[in-house]
Amino acid sequence: MTEVCVSISYGMGGDSIDRAAASGGGEDYLAARCKKAGINTLNSVYNWYQVQNIFNDLHAAKKRGAKIAAVGDSLGDNELGDIVHSLKQAGTEVDFIGGFQGSEWGKHTSISDNVKRALIIYNPKCWQTFGLGCYALPLDVPPHVPAGHSLYDGKWYLGNNGKTWVRYVQIEAPHPDDWGLAQDLVFAELKQLQKA
Repeated sequence: MTEVCVSISYGMGGDSIDRAAASGGGEDYLAARCKKAGINTLNSVYNWYQVQNIFNDLHAAKKRGAKIAAVGDSLGDNELGDIVHSLKQAGTEVDFIGGFQGSEWGKHTSISDNVKRALIIYNPKCWQTFGLGCYALPLDVPPHVPAGHSLYDGKWYLGNNGKTWVRYVQIEAPHPDDWGLAQDLVFAELKQLQKA
């Protein structure tokens, strides 16, 4: 089985906010699920601002031949762009990123073409999360979407000049929506990496 390493990061407020908002089903639970499935969670769960630590851990894992993934909620989602751009500068390919409800109030980053797959979950109704969960992290080069379709229809589209598959999933849920269906979708992608 292929070694899969994932960084998982909280949003603002860290563990205490995540536990309260997700009723125990958030990032800590995702990390526990990953460990049980044999996915290496490195030094997770990280705080959203530990961008350099996440970069270092993912870069080292890729150098030893692992598949790498990065997952973040809220401001942790917003920072995914900086992480993958730094990994690109280091010549490192990222197998998957998963974002839970990036914040309109956070840094607006983007997904570079060294990312193979990106699953971005957000709430399209900004008023429901007061802007905290409606930033859908874009690709550097958006996909071409066929006429009659929408980039945000929950299907996979190929962007970044044919290098990155992206899927935007709209779920109307409280912030940061890193539990239940949203978490199951991200966890399924991580499990799929083990089989590839």
